[in-house]
Amino acid sequence: MAGDVTEVLAGFAASLQYDDLPAAVRDHCKNLLLDTLACAVAGHRGEETQQLAALASGLAQSTESSVIGGEALSLAGATVCRAATSSSPSPPDAK
Repeated sequence: MAGDVTEVLAGFAASLQYDDLPAAVRDHCKNLLLDTLACAVAGHRGEETQQLAALASGLAQSTESSVIGGEALSLAGATVCRAATSSSPSPPDAK
């Protein structure tokens, strides 16, 4: 059953067109994307960023993924860095 649900959801997502989304949904998605990018840039300057980068670079020795403002890392390392820096708090007026 889980496979059927996944297939249906994947088919829906694959066939979805930009114009199928209501304007309010498109605007909200744009705001979320801009907020995430702003948080990633702000997080790159965070106090703990250097420690996270050191941890991330130690997870694997490959360099197939990138992070904002940083060196190429392994997929696992980039995931750790992106998750930590992109979840930096937004300014109160950016809600």
